[in-house]
Amino acid sequence: MATGEILGHIDCVSCGHDRGMRITEDKNGDPFGFCEANCDQQLRIGGKARRVELFYKQHPGIRRPCGTVQPLQAAGAVTGAASHEDAPATVTDKNTSIPPVTVTAKKPSRAAFDLGAL
Repeated sequence: MATGEILGHIDCVSCGHDRGMRITEDKNGDPFGFCEANCDQQLRIGGKARRVELFYKQHPGIRRPCGTVQPLQAAGAVTGAASHEDAPATVTDKNTSIPPVTVTAKKPSRAAFDLGAL
């Protein structure tokens, strides 16, 4: 896909114009928005994979550029193991919870400023 090809339209996040923001692919292959209807607002969505995935979840009508990687399936699932009879169909996740950490603030080392001392 050529950079700049229109992937879809969303409501402008700045002026609120209905389907006024054009979503195209930027030079890195991430979605990029530009309000062509009213305010010329720009919306940079890329930079981090989790932000791009969140954008696509919030706007399912926007198509993904050709050649981009689809989001991974839920952790623990293994696909394509049907050709191997001895390969497991699924992998169970281990409990990886981390116990909470308690943080205590240090007390100031000096007394507060007192205007009565002047």
